[in-house]
Amino acid sequence: MADGYETYRTVDEEANASFVVRSSEFVGHVAPAESVDAAEAFVERVGEEYDNATHNVPAYRVRRGDSTHGGGMVREYSNDDGEPSGSAGKPALNVLQGRELENVVCVVTRYYGGTNLGTGGLARAYGRTAKNAIDAAGVAER
Repeated sequence: MADGYETYRTVDEEANASFVVRSSEFVGHVAPAESVDAAEAFVERVGEEYDNATHNVPAYRVRRGDSTHGGGMVREYSNDDGEPSGSAGKPALNVLQGRELENVVCVVTRYYGGTNLGTGGLARAYGRTAKNAIDAAGVAER
């Protein structure tokens, strides 16, 4: 803690990363988000920009409350957006948790390629896409 402020890790900037697995294209989008409203606005913006995608799966971790005095609770959210339960949003959120990131939002867009990946394949693909997008953005301490 410096000057009474608690530090945290987040993405350095907005970034995207994509890859293809068994004909499905996955595009990861990440951005810093200082509030739940900012995170949800990013989710909405990506959803509108990629409204022709099969799925737009959101996950975020945002501090709530007075983080300058150690009271910063973290609100976590994820949604599978129609993918099988636990196969999409939770794997993306797990990456944010594993990297110990806060004030960050991620949306993984999927264009279905005609081949089912199974629950395990989906979980791996969504997690990998979130990881790749975070790597593209870089991690910073605030």
